[in-house]
Amino acid sequence: MRDRWRGVLTRHPRILGGLFAVYWLTIFTATHIEMPKVEAAPRNTDKLVHLVMYGGFAFWLSLWLASRKVPLARIKWITLGTSVIYGILDELLQIPIESRSADVWDFVTDVCGATLGFLLFAALRSRVGWLWESDSAG
Repeated sequence: MRDRWRGVLTRHPRILGGLFAVYWLTIFTATHIEMPKVEAAPRNTDKLVHLVMYGGFAFWLSLWLASRKVPLARIKWITLGTSVIYGILDELLQIPIESRSADVWDFVTDVCGATLGFLLFAALRSRVGWLWESDSAG
């Protein structure tokens, strides 16, 4: 079975890029629409949402970059740099939205989530690296 799936992630960079783009558009939309105030939600629930959203962002970005055969060290810096820049822009773009606000702790949580997303990707890659290997790899 391993031979059947060997290199599958490097054969389909456009599909992974498309999945990343859809994910990014989804989280951008989710963080920039008017939201009703939810009184029943536990305190700091939004921080968990930020952690998960940015974890997914970093994971999908890392996966797409790896499918394009970018070295792991570059993936780390591109992913974390992009996540930091996007996190800052994401918070600033929420200022004009009445039910939203810029929050430095949301940004900190975004960066933590992105770091966890990259670490999840790196752990997955270390366990199933053959998904990135070419068909001719031994």
